[in-house]
Amino acid sequence: MTPVIEILQEFLFLSVVFKLVDNIVNGALSNRSKLYDTIIETKKLADLRKAYHRSSIAQLLNLRKSAIICVSIKRCHIV
Repeated sequence: MTPVIEILQEFLFLSVVFKLVDNIVNGALSNRSKLYDTIIETKKLADLRKAYHRSSIAQLLNLRKSAIICVSIKRCHIV
């Protein structure tokens, strides 16, 4: 993902958190189903962010592995 998409995801996540806090402060979440839906929505966004960070780390490890292979065989092919 590009940095722009990452920033948009962060903004979306924070907007959901602020919405949850605002609803709690203003008493809008009087029934449990609204609270539950908001918490589930927040958890989904958090999971999305974690998956993105895991894939970024995996990409870095794959690049490192490719570099080691290139050094060991003394020639590199860009795939």
